[in-house]
Amino acid sequence: MSTYRFLAVALASFLSIFNSHACDIAVHATSLSEGSVSVFSSFYYTKKFDVSIVNLSENTIDLNLIHLRAYSPEGKSFKLHTVEESLVKGILKPMKIAKGFAVFSSEDDSVYLASMIKPYGCDERLDSQKD
Repeated sequence: MSTYRFLAVALASFLSIFNSHACDIAVHATSLSEGSVSVFSSFYYTKKFDVSIVNLSENTIDLNLIHLRAYSPEGKSFKLHTVEESLVKGILKPMKIAKGFAVFSSEDDSVYLASMIKPYGCDERLDSQKD
C-alpha cells in the first residue's frame, strides 16, 4: 500500500468518528519556505506549504469549490496568493488525494506564523461517481 493511500485510509478511519460535516475532506500541510515579494514601492511577505487534500467521503468533490486559507495559532487568517492547479481544478474522487503547493501572503511578516491550512466553501458536491 502506498504511503498516500495509507494516509487516506488512516485519516478516513480517524476522522469518520469525529466528522459529520458536509465536507468530508482532510487537509495535510507542511511548511516549505518563507519569502517576500516587492514590486516598485509595494511589498508583501509569503509562506509556502506543501498541501494534500484527501477526499474522505463516498462522493466526488469539485476542487473548484474548495478554497484554502492559512491561520496562525492566534486565529489570524491569511489569503491565498498562489496555488498549484492540481489543488483547485478538477474532480477529486472518493478516497483520492490532490497534492500541490499553496502560497499565502500578508502585508506584514505575521504570515510567517501561519501553521494551519483549512478549507472553506466545500459544502456543494457533485453526484457520487465510482471508480
